[in-house]
Amino acid sequence: MDISVTGAACLEAEALSCLARACRCALPAGDTAPGSLPEALPPEVAEAAGALPLASRGQGGPIRHFRASRLVAGTVAAALADAGLTCEGLAGSGTGFVSGSTYGTAEFLDSLRLALDTRGPRAVRPTDFAIATQGYPMSALTMTYQTIGPATAFVCGQSATGQALDFAELMMQVGQAARMVVVGYEILGPQTRRHAARLGQEAPAETVVALVLEHGPGLVPLAGFRAACTVSPAGKTPPARLGAARLHHAFRTLFARVSGKPEVAA
Repeated sequence: MDISVTGAACLEAEALSCLARACRCALPAGDTAPGSLPEALPPEVAEAAGALPLASRGQGGPIRHFRASRLVAGTVAAALADAGLTCEGLAGSGTGFVSGSTYGTAEFLDSLRLALDTRGPRAVRPTDFAIATQGYPMSALTMTYQTIGPATAFVCGQSATGQALDFAELMMQVGQAARMVVVGYEILGPQTRRHAARLGQEAPAETVVALVLEHGPGLVPLAGFRAACTVSPAGKTPPARLGAARLHHAFRTLFARVSGKPEVAA
């Protein structure tokens, strides 16, 4: 059976957008730098997007979040609601989560390094190392929604989101997952930005994109979404080579088509 995108959400500096609802909820102005995301998804924005309420506890106790995992969780909640899914319907299901990112959880690691340098070793808790792993944002989602599908992360440069899409499709084809949520994100810390500058690279704008993939008809076939990923504005590098921007550009293209609004320049 064909695989389709049944729900999607995109968080960027100015708004949270949902594909099925074609809604665009503006984020309140803050002190973040251009191209940066807030510390958390504002409640009024999540409510306007119809995002699912996030459980605060998993089976083993409270779920800890840092900035990247918190923003990923909020965007995934909006995408799941966009697909018409409920917390009750997800619990115990074979739903899986996979992410693709150029820098992964480097922003949290940057914060640990800053705390160590400025306040000494007592500022870093042993449990910080457990949640600093690249797969933690996806593991936190399985704890939140009590799902039993696969959870993994690809942090391998500009091909990460493509590999995440391939993994999700394979898991569904071989029956290892009933549905998959694919996340592409870039959340950057100061050390990461300086590293990119030393390499002569422009740090990508912060963004989180979440797709819900299910068997059967949906908003757009997965093949159609992949096709949108490969189209880029004239004179720009193909999004397929730009990490999370691959999903970001495809979402913008499809959002403009569904909502009837002109596409915002990337």
